[in-house]
Amino acid sequence: MPDEIIIIHDGSFKCLRSIVRRYSQRIRLLQLDHRFNRAFINNVGLQVAKYDLVASLNPNCVPQKGWLQSLVHQMRRQKNLMGAGGPLVEVHTDSLGNQYRCIHFEQSQGKHLIQNPNHLHSGNTIYRRKPILEM
Repeated sequence: MPDEIIIIHDGSFKCLRSIVRRYSQRIRLLQLDHRFNRAFINNVGLQVAKYDLVASLNPNCVPQKGWLQSLVHQMRRQKNLMGAGGPLVEVHTDSLGNQYRCIHFEQSQGKHLIQNPNHLHSGNTIYRRKPILEM
């Protein structure tokens, strides 16, 4: 179970406030005035988080069972890691545009461990807060 859950909301999900109220003891909601890109939102999350390991899950991602435990395990096992990412399973294939994106902009890099990837997709990732903020 996470020590802290922060939802950074830009108004794109209308029923979010009622969900947050239901779990208000465990969730901290940050309301943004405008819509921002994913990098900006991830940076806000890193800045306001209280703990060393900060995981991120995009709103259009469907987490696989154990995704967070797996990422935390990798980070704790390898103290020199600054970040890690989990597999992305495409489930949004309902429209022609989404089908095109799934084929031509696939975000999954497979199920095997990749050391020093060129980049981490932002869908489900975890970072060490302090070194990222120092950069």
